[in-house]
Amino acid sequence: MTKTAKICFAFALLLLFALFPGKVRAEISLILSNPEVTDDQVTVDVAISGLTSSSCPNTACFLQAMFTSKDTTRYFGFTQNSGGSWYEYNSEPSKDYIKSTFFSFTPIEGSWSGKLVAKNNPNDSNYKGPGDYLLRVKRYTGNATSSTSESSNDITVNFTYILPTATPTETPQPTTTATPTPSPTATPTKTPTPTAAPTKTPTPKPSPTVLASPSPSSDSYETLGADTPSVLEIGNITSPSPEVLGTKDTKEKFPWMASVFLLGGVVSLVFAFLSFFKGRKLSYNNQSENKERLPSNEDT
Repeated sequence: MTKTAKICFAFALLLLFALFPGKVRAEISLILSNPEVTDDQVTVDVAISGLTSSSCPNTACFLQAMFTSKDTTRYFGFTQNSGGSWYEYNSEPSKDYIKSTFFSFTPIEGSWSGKLVAKNNPNDSNYKGPGDYLLRVKRYTGNATSSTSESSNDITVNFTYILPTATPTETPQPTTTATPTPSPTATPTKTPTPTAAPTKTPTPKPSPTVLASPSPSSDSYETLGADTPSVLEIGNITSPSPEVLGTKDTKEKFPWMASVFLLGGVVSLVFAFLSFFKGRKLSYNNQSENKERLPSNEDT
C-alpha cells in the first residue's frame, strides 16, 4: 500500500469514529414549545424526530415531565398519561411501571408530535412557593429504568401557588435547671409531745377538834365522891372523804406513805391528850385527899 493510500485510509477511519457518534446524537431531537399555564398546570407541545426501530424497541416510547428550580437539579411534579391519569415524578421507575403507567406514543416514520400535560406538586419539598421553574421532558424506551441520553430543551413557567403558612406550635422547652448538690441535712430530733400531767387532788388533812377540858376548882368539888369530870370527849376527827380516798386516778398511785404518817400523827396526838388529862385527874385526886387530911377549923 502506497503512502498516499495509507493516509487516505487513516483519514477515513478518523472521519468514521469522529463523525458517527455526533451523527447519531444529531438524529434524535426532543423539542418543547408553546407552553400554556393554567394555575399550576402546564400544557406543552412536544415534537420528536430522528427515531429508529432501536429507539423504541417495544414499538412505543414513553415520556415523563418534570419541574425543577433554576439553581437545583431536584425534580418534582405530575405527568398525565394517555389515559388521563396522573403519576408523580419517579427518578428510578421499574420497567413494568414505565410500560403500564407512563405517557406513551408510537412514532411514525421516526417522528411524533403531540401535547403533553404536566402540573405542579406543591406538597413536594422541592417546591419553594411562587416563582419561576423549568419544565423538562425525558424519554424512556421501557427496556431500562433510566431515561435516554437526549434531553429536551427547558421551558420557563411561573407558578403562583402560595404555600399555606403553618402556625407554629410552641413546644415548651424543658428548662435546664442545675441540680444543686444536696447538702447533708441534720436529722431533726423528734420532740415528744408533752402529755398533760394529771392534776393531783390534794388530800384534805383531818382537823382535830379542840377538846374542852374542865378547869378543876376547889369550890366545885367538895368531896371525893363528888361527880368527876365527864369523860373526855374527843371530837370527831375528820377523816379523808371516802370519795377522795376511794377514787383512784388511773395515772396516780395512792399516797400510802402519807396516809401512814398521817395516821401515826393522829394516834400520837390522841395518846398525848389522854396522858395529859390522866395526869390532871391524878393531880386532882391527890389534892382532894390532902384536903380531907387537913384538920378543920372546928376541930381545933
